[in-house]
Amino acid sequence: MGVPDIYTKSLLHMDGANASTTFTDESGKTWIALNNAQIDIAQSVFGGASGLFDGTGDYIRTAASLDWANGTKSWTFDFRIRFNALPTNGVTQIVWGQREYPSANKINQICFLNTSGVYSFYLQSYTGSWTKPIDENITIAVNTWYHFEMARNGSSWYIFQDGTQIGSTTTDSISLSDPNAVATIGEAEESGSPMGVAINGWMDEFRYSEGIARHTANFIPPTHAYGQLPKINTINGVPMTNIKTLCGKPIDDLKTLQGIT
Repeated sequence: MGVPDIYTKSLLHMDGANASTTFTDESGKTWIALNNAQIDIAQSVFGGASGLFDGTGDYIRTAASLDWANGTKSWTFDFRIRFNALPTNGVTQIVWGQREYPSANKINQICFLNTSGVYSFYLQSYTGSWTKPIDENITIAVNTWYHFEMARNGSSWYIFQDGTQIGSTTTDSISLSDPNAVATIGEAEESGSPMGVAINGWMDEFRYSEGIARHTANFIPPTHAYGQLPKINTINGVPMTNIKTLCGKPIDDLKTLQGIT
């Protein structure tokens, strides 16, 4: 299918056969499933499946790439997530990360954290000391699908939950390091081993965009998978089943329009 625009550097619909360990990236990156990470048809937002991570070391990883070298570029991470279990007190669950540590002391990670019952969503970076250019408290529960988006626009940082900005816009001109390490989704990896800070739940429609902050104000989350058009039910208010012509030509046998029923 391919990516929908030049900004999309990674796009995983997390679709496929039940229990498959193949995670297809429309950008062409190869992801390897570790431990029990797998496609699951029990839950999904789009496509009839999602990625299942059981919280005990499940994750996927891809090779180091300059696509992940953020520096001071604008970028956006967004994804759908449904928690099977929330982080316990003092525990972090990592959505995405790169760790070149301790050999080069470079880490970038996007995380959820529980601090005495208060949940937060943030980016943290390490180059000898920890910094969090954005860190906002959120309200989450199990068995509910959420859309999260984290965006950087120059020195401005944003977090959105289900299309609504959480907290206020923060300002930080930090240049994120390039760990030159594998990138992971669902867990952090160090020296080829999981670190025990894994997501426990399902993820769908994971996208990383470079060179653009997808949103800097409230928005309506997508109603269909990225790169796909919504199902066409009507044209100009007329149900598809009642349409007999298109541009004056009979279309009695028309079953699809641009491949969409």
